Amino acid sequence: MEEGEQPEEALRRELREEVGLEIEKVELFRTRAFTTPRQVEIVFTARAIGDTNELNYEIQKAAWFFLNELPHELPKDQAQLLKRALNDGAGPQD
Repeated sequence: MEEGEQPEEALRRELREEVGLEIEKVELFRTRAFTTPRQVEIVFTARAIGDTNELNYEIQKAAWFFLNELPHELPKDQAQLLKRALNDGAGPQD
């Protein structure tokens, strides 16, 4: 996040800059605090508008996955967080 930027604004900016993706129906889903590394994670649900079309130099590949086909290298806590978000009503038909 940049100085003075709100979390939702940062989310929109980062997705636009990193993968050329616009979003709508953004809702705060959960926050998590970590001691190592010392950080706060703000998790949103949102609906994509269109598809990824521009990857910047930091992103080598971007793709969509069905929940039961998530990459094996995805950390277990992140996979569980995605499953919880979808189970709480953020389905693909929204």
